[in-house]
Amino acid sequence: MRNNCTIELSRSIRKKSPLSLLFIDLDHFKQVNDTYGHLCGSRVLKEVAHLLRGSVRATDLVARYGGDEFVILLPDTDSGTAFRLAERLRETLASYAFLQEINLALTLTASFGVATFPEHAASKDELILWADRAMYRAKGIRRNLVYSATDLAAEEMPLPEQEKS
Repeated sequence: MRNNCTIELSRSIRKKSPLSLLFIDLDHFKQVNDTYGHLCGSRVLKEVAHLLRGSVRATDLVARYGGDEFVILLPDTDSGTAFRLAERLRETLASYAFLQEINLALTLTASFGVATFPEHAASKDELILWADRAMYRAKGIRRNLVYSATDLAAEEMPLPEQEKS
């Protein structure tokens, strides 16, 4: 994933176009493994990957980042468009019944973080960091939520001097 991110970031710089990253973490996924076993958990992860891949453009890159985390790299996509896509993906995952082929019909939710180059980040590592931090903020608020690096940056901005009093 990191090599693809580097390539897409170089392309984005050359084309002067935005590059967005969605960082996705499945909410309470450990309960799936604990309740139904790791084999079912693995099947769910495959279904999630299939749903995500089927919901984005051919030029977008969907990858499992580790454990129950996924990332989606969105070339030529500004932060507003990326946020709307993340919201649509969040709704798609939340409304899907997983493991229907073995008559379980599990439901899952996911927390999303959205960051965009060059709006939020100046490098590949910063892009990943901002998307990851936004995702953790979503989880901290209530889970099953999309959170943007724009909102995260606004939270962390100190108040101007005249507004402190």
